[in-house]
Amino acid sequence: MKNYGNEQGFLLMEALLLSLALISLSSVFVVYRLSGQMHIGNQSRIAALYLAQEQMAYVVEQGSRGALHAGQLPWLGAEDALSINRREYRPHTEAVMEEDEEFYRVKVVLAWDQLGEERSIELERLVRNVASKGKMHE
Repeated sequence: MKNYGNEQGFLLMEALLLSLALISLSSVFVVYRLSGQMHIGNQSRIAALYLAQEQMAYVVEQGSRGALHAGQLPWLGAEDALSINRREYRPHTEAVMEEDEEFYRVKVVLAWDQLGEERSIELERLVRNVASKGKMHE
């Protein structure tokens, strides 16, 4: 093996620097891919939270008119199919009458599939059905 001055180990140094550059570049791509997945997940969660709040506002409005009833409630008073941002959401709303018959415990759940896993968001609250007391004493 010939020794050309100061070039001993030069090929090893190039190989190490090249592998370090490739590792850095691949980590940038991994971070980019994960940030894209997080962005999609955040969009889905924000949309689900907005939809759940809309449904809860609808249920509260039903309670203020005395039209709330126990059992499963329809989505905003209409059909249960829901699609936003090319994502299908499966809503479920249920009202359970409390012991005093004036309040209902309402639970709104929105579920969706993301990267092969089912995700969901859930809101729960007591809603007063204002006409309940009046109906009982008539």
